Amino acid sequence: MKIFFGQHKQDNSFGFFLEDDLDFCINPIEISEEKRQEILDKQSQGWILKVDEKGYPYVEEKPEPSLDELKNLKREEINAARNAEEQGGFPYKGKVFDSDPISCIRISSAAQAMQMAAMAEDVPVITWTCQDNSTIDLTAPDLMGLVVALAEWSNACHQKATQIKTLLEECQTPEEVEKISWDMSLDVEEPEPINSSDINSILTK
Repeated sequence: MKIFFGQHKQDNSFGFFLEDDLDFCINPIEISEEKRQEILDKQSQGWILKVDEKGYPYVEEKPEPSLDELKNLKREEINAARNAEEQGGFPYKGKVFDSDPISCIRISSAAQAMQMAAMAEDVPVITWTCQDNSTIDLTAPDLMGLVVALAEWSNACHQKATQIKTLLEECQTPEEVEKISWDMSLDVEEPEPINSSDINSILTK
């Protein structure tokens, strides 16, 4: 059966057509099965389909990304790793507490409720389920400490990301960009102190 190449009438996209499907094709050009398979094989390897001025298909090797493009991709990678670590749980009182957005809201609500109960001269205790499904009893001061620990954890993740991105900006070659990663060794810097607005923004994110 003959094979043709051309544009699809519906969306103007280029592709291959069998002889029975030519009613859907604009300006069909007959090509060999060998040529079609060669193009498909190259496309599967990332090559780009092109069409010459006569409508005949060919493929070109995908150009290497520029240094700026590589840096943008690396920034996305760093942001994704930062978010995963920030929301993957944080340590407090020998336990690991969940830090996904819903858990942040729960922590904030529980801390506020316990504060109000403490002002009423109650001595409330809440039993909290940790990431490993174990539990821990927390008093009002414990919960406020939990809020601070969460804020400090988030702050540390963002400062680490900023430090890595600074190193990324200094890269001059693709090879240097490739070496940048979330798990790379860094000179540990003392985290900047957090304030109440930082805590509120974390708890309401």
